[in-house]
Amino acid sequence: MRKADHFFFALNNDFSLISKIAAKGHGNGEFMAPLYCDQHVEESGKEYVYILERPKRKLYKVALDESEQNECVFEIPMSWNIEPSFLFLHGKDSCLGVNSLHSCNFFVADLSQDEAEEQDAVYEFSGTEEDIFNVAQSTASYSAENSRVAMAYFNLPEIDIRASDGRLIQSVFL
Repeated sequence: MRKADHFFFALNNDFSLISKIAAKGHGNGEFMAPLYCDQHVEESGKEYVYILERPKRKLYKVALDESEQNECVFEIPMSWNIEPSFLFLHGKDSCLGVNSLHSCNFFVADLSQDEAEEQDAVYEFSGTEEDIFNVAQSTASYSAENSRVAMAYFNLPEIDIRASDGRLIQSVFL
């Protein structure tokens, strides 16, 4: 949000403010260009969300009540040669996402490996500025319970549902 000191706000079901999260800035625990990854976890009665800090290539676990320091849970190795627009942790050993700034390919990766395995392209990607905008303005959600990712794309009448191994389960065309 413009002129705000935080990028995101956590709200209750009645839209009352729980907290402001992802403070803006360049210092420790602050964010420059965060992406909320729509992955929510609860541990020991506390609620957390995952936020990808794209310029730093780091995924952080952030407490909704901001009662503790943001924890970097994963740093994307440069050897992966990806710039994900979405990144979801799948268990403790792997992650999946979309490398949409370059190839628009879905990828899965073992966190201990030196490279990510790219799957088939989500759609034919020309690399033009218009394509980059259309793909960059997409959204995704991850269900750990079902091990599925649902992705919707700006200006494209399509929702893709993929398994955690990258298989395309279903494409829904609107």
